[in-house]
Amino acid sequence: MNNALDQRKLCLKPPRFKLRGKNLVVFLGLTLAGFLGNYFSLPLFFGVDFLFGSVATLLIAYCFGARWATLAAVIVNLYTIILWGHPYSMIILDLEVLWVGLGLRRSSLNLVPLTCLYWLSVGAPLGALIYIFILKIPAQLITLVILKLFVNGILNALITNLIIVNTGLLGVLDTKYKRNYPFRQAIFNGLLAFTIIPVLLLIIVGSRFQFEGLQNQAIKTVAVLSEEFSENLNITREYRWGDLNLFQALIEAKRSPYPVNVFLLNNSNVVKQYPETAEIFDLGSGVMENKGNDVYHWKPGGSMAIMAQWQNSHYYTIVNEAGLPWQILIALPAQQMVRQLQQFYIRNLAVLLAIMGISVFCANTISYRLIQPLRQLTEVSSNLPEKVSSEEPWKLPDTNILELTLLSMNFEVMANALRDRFKEIKQTNEQLEQRVVERTQRLAEINQTLAAEIQERQRIEAEIRKSQQRLALMVEQTPLAVMEWNMDFEVVSWNPAAEEIFGYRAEEAIGNRIVDLIVPPECVDYVQQVMDDLIEQKGQTLSTNENIHKDGRRIICQWYNTPLINPAGECIGIASMTQDITEQQRAEAELRESEQRFRDVSEAAGEYLWEIDLDGCYTYVSERVREVKGYGVRDLLGRSPFDIMHKEDRPRVQQILTQATAEQSTFKLEHRNVTPDGEIVWEEVNGVPHFDNQGHLVGFRGAALGITARKRSELELRQSEAQLRQKAEELEKTLRELQQTQSQLVQSEKMSSLGQLVAGVAHEINNPVNFIYGNLTHAEEYVEDLLAVIASYREHYPEPVEPVQEELEASDVEFLVEDFPQLLNSMREGARRIREIVASLRNFSRLDEAESKQANLHEGIDNSLMILRSRLKETSHRRAIEVIREYGEIPKIDCYPGQLNQVFLNILANAIDALDERDGDRSPEEMREQPSCIWIRTQPQGDRVLISIRDNGNGIPDRLRETIFNPFFTTKPVGKGTGLGLSITYQIIVERHAGKIDCYSRLGEGTEFAIEIPVTRVT
Repeated sequence: MNNALDQRKLCLKPPRFKLRGKNLVVFLGLTLAGFLGNYFSLPLFFGVDFLFGSVATLLIAYCFGARWATLAAVIVNLYTIILWGHPYSMIILDLEVLWVGLGLRRSSLNLVPLTCLYWLSVGAPLGALIYIFILKIPAQLITLVILKLFVNGILNALITNLIIVNTGLLGVLDTKYKRNYPFRQAIFNGLLAFTIIPVLLLIIVGSRFQFEGLQNQAIKTVAVLSEEFSENLNITREYRWGDLNLFQALIEAKRSPYPVNVFLLNNSNVVKQYPETAEIFDLGSGVMENKGNDVYHWKPGGSMAIMAQWQNSHYYTIVNEAGLPWQILIALPAQQMVRQLQQFYIRNLAVLLAIMGISVFCANTISYRLIQPLRQLTEVSSNLPEKVSSEEPWKLPDTNILELTLLSMNFEVMANALRDRFKEIKQTNEQLEQRVVERTQRLAEINQTLAAEIQERQRIEAEIRKSQQRLALMVEQTPLAVMEWNMDFEVVSWNPAAEEIFGYRAEEAIGNRIVDLIVPPECVDYVQQVMDDLIEQKGQTLSTNENIHKDGRRIICQWYNTPLINPAGECIGIASMTQDITEQQRAEAELRESEQRFRDVSEAAGEYLWEIDLDGCYTYVSERVREVKGYGVRDLLGRSPFDIMHKEDRPRVQQILTQATAEQSTFKLEHRNVTPDGEIVWEEVNGVPHFDNQGHLVGFRGAALGITARKRSELELRQSEAQLRQKAEELEKTLRELQQTQSQLVQSEKMSSLGQLVAGVAHEINNPVNFIYGNLTHAEEYVEDLLAVIASYREHYPEPVEPVQEELEASDVEFLVEDFPQLLNSMREGARRIREIVASLRNFSRLDEAESKQANLHEGIDNSLMILRSRLKETSHRRAIEVIREYGEIPKIDCYPGQLNQVFLNILANAIDALDERDGDRSPEEMREQPSCIWIRTQPQGDRVLISIRDNGNGIPDRLRETIFNPFFTTKPVGKGTGLGLSITYQIIVERHAGKIDCYSRLGEGTEFAIEIPVTRVT
């Protein structure tokens, strides 16, 4: 295919113009045109508009690419946010432009099919999801909007196609750009446009008439109902205006094709409405439009979407009748009319969409049928010279169109004529070329033969010279002794290496017999026999013999002998090459001795020797390998050690070998092998790098020792140590538990003894106190009688005798009369206090009660505070500690009261100790500004009771707070604490009562103990 046709086909793809100069102006102009296309939309009804902004953005996508088109689409579609009040339509339209822009570069489809694919696969499903789940629009309206978007998108794509094909827009962007469009696309666009655009115009016009008809019907309905109400109002004058039942009867008598709401208003207040569910709209707000005949159209207005405004709008009129104390408002909601219009548009748009689909199919089919013959003819006419020269038949299109048939026939006649002419020219050229080739070939063969003979002779002579030179150099420079003997075994040639090995110069050796120079006397007969065998062309050509140096030394030489045979097959002499291997023989002997010594030592140590190459395969192993691995030498040679190695050890060993290979270093390792019987055996391997004579690493060699028995002993030792360690830990743990139990038993016994002592003391004190408290009542009565007698006596005998008077003055009767009742009251109060203390002691002393019982926790807390009252009072170094009770309404709980009293006493005593410690470092002013306090709070929580005891002391550090419940842990000085209080507290709460206790503390702010106890004890 020629370059011109290639360029024409390349022009079928969308261009990619650069955005600069006038193209930038065109881009900005198209962007502005797109924005205006959205602004000057084609309204159908109620906010449903046809937008044409995407025509401009699709043009930008075709000319400048998807990136710039998407940017322009964002700007153009900003108006949709103002038009419809949400950004989702903008997103859907932007995605359409991006889809089409990318599709134009990556597919062969044009704008219309790409747009159809977008709305089918992305646009319609995405729009449905947005309108259903985000905007929550009714299903009927969603169907209408999706159909409108689908039709609008296809229409805009068709308009864009028509602009691209039928206008000079691309020529403005680049004057050199040659536009080429498929004829099929032009036919497709034309058929589609002449089908869709008229149908769309008919639907728009019909919809306008439908809307006007429905609106006129609504206005007429409201006006007719208003006139009927005015005519029938005279009927009501004969009745009382207040008969609202009559008003309702008049309303129900009316019939309307639309649902009508009627309101009876009194100073804008609704007195009666029909139907009862009707709601009046706010006449003071919104937008009202006079439709004539005193009928108004009211819409909510504001930021509400246009469709929502129409759905919530009303056609209404107000009936004002003279003498009627009320106003009658007749309102017809526009919702049903809007629903009918939506159904009308859905039906028409669905029909239009179906027509579009049929049109696309028909246009595609018709254009294909029209263009297919032309396409076939184009394919036949491409590469015409090659097809004309071939014998293949012409594949011309078969069509019923006369013009295309004539074109095909003319092309066939022209092609056949060209084929005949090409045949004649080809035959003539072939004959001429054959003659020239034959003559040229004969001359070339003659010249080639002559030149080849000359070159071959020159080459042979040069090779002979080179060979002679090389042979002479080799003989002179080789470290091997090169010698030649004649048939009498006399030396004919003797090279420098022979002089070096045997000590004889060439002049001394040539002409002498070999047996007289270098052969020991005892070997003369043997050498003579070898020479005879060589002359007869039999015997060995390689031998190792002992020879004599000129100085008399015995040397060992390796001989390479060969007879010299002439072309006639006769032997004319003997050529020999000799190498002195005396030192080599000695080194080999020493090496064999060393190897045997090392092998003996290794076998004595229980080791086997090994060698591996760089591929990791054994090249040598000694016989002892069977004792270690369980495999023989033949089983292992050529195999990798990893073949029989335990799979868990392979990665580690592979890593060690890789590192040793990279660093060319020694290594030592232990690993397991699997014997043929499946037994696991251990071996210890030592390896060193193995280098060749040039210093290159060729593998590793070393020794290995079986350590299975040692490993088993180590394992048994570790297991024994682990068992002993476990037993030691168990014994240590048991000892700690015994110590803890012993301390707790001692503490429990102390508390039990203390409880018994307190109970006994309380009992012993309680009897005399009851005696005193019981006699105080009688004493008060007796005192009152005595005082009455004294008063009577003083009244009747104001002047007593002198001795009585002196006694009265000495005893200060006036003071006794006044103070004695107060003394009795003090005694009563003291006795009452003693009884309370005794009761608290008796309650607190219930530490050894074995059975649980229902108890009031508040009483236990109060008893504990009663016992600690003396510690709460003011002392010489601090102010009194204030106790703040915040008791909630909690039930009695099933518990051990004495144990819980011990818990409260321990926590409260610790709080007092903490406050004493803090106040010891504070000044009186600080104690006055921040007094020491203890807060006690109780509250119910489900089936549990919460108790919180908090102080504002120094707090507990975090490192100590986690161990405060451990036995014997204390922060108090020696002699002031046992470290068991909080440990016992923890056991009582957690183990005895299935509760929970936590400690919260912050340095400088105080400490809080939070206790949870179930109401019903868990057994």
